Amino acid sequence: MNITSLFLFKRSNGFWYVIFRDGGRTHWKSTKAKRKREALVFLTDFKEKISPKPKRILFSEFIKEFEEIEGPNLHESTLVGIYGLVAHTPR
Repeated sequence: MNITSLFLFKRSNGFWYVIFRDGGRTHWKSTKAKRKREALVFLTDFKEKISPKPKRILFSEFIKEFEEIEGPNLHESTLVGIYGLVAHTPR
């Protein structure tokens, strides 16, 4: 999901709702709660479910990706002197 905005509001029927925009469309989701505290708990859980989890990688994999992406853009002395890397990519 690509959520761009997220709001909590109470409708005239007494229930709290979450309104959010996903891909340009507006969606409403009932919290099924009449108390704001319960609605806030729902909102917190909802945010956790929709937020993308960061990809976890090993540091050695990060170094390889960094060298592949930034290596061609940096001088070899910069890679060795500042980053402590040996340039493996052909120049």
